[in-house]
Amino acid sequence: LVYATLIPIIGGVAIASMKELSFTWLALGAAMLSNVSSAGRGVFAKKTMSGKKIGENLDAQNLYAVLTAMSTAILIPIMLAVEGTSFLGAFKKLVAAGDFTNKSLSNLLALGGAC
Repeated sequence: LVYATLIPIIGGVAIASMKELSFTWLALGAAMLSNVSSAGRGVFAKKTMSGKKIGENLDAQNLYAVLTAMSTAILIPIMLAVEGTSFLGAFKKLVAAGDFTNKSLSNLLALGGAC
């Protein structure tokens, strides 16, 4: 039943993507993967919290924090494989434009991954 609720969500994303003028299959695939991943996280969290004693302090908030940290650790190598080091060029352009300093932009990036 949980998986059946994904059908209208996936259908809505597909319809919205098809009407987009700048439609790409990569964007549609990324949106679908995001939906499935989000639903999978919810199912995994529900199964993890389903009565078994798995940890002293593993409540809903801590489970969310653990899943977020795990997903960050998984996605960083994927980001590096897809983007390569091109994000360093964008980083340098932002600093050169005077919008940020090296330290402030590094802090924002670190905090964005930590929160």
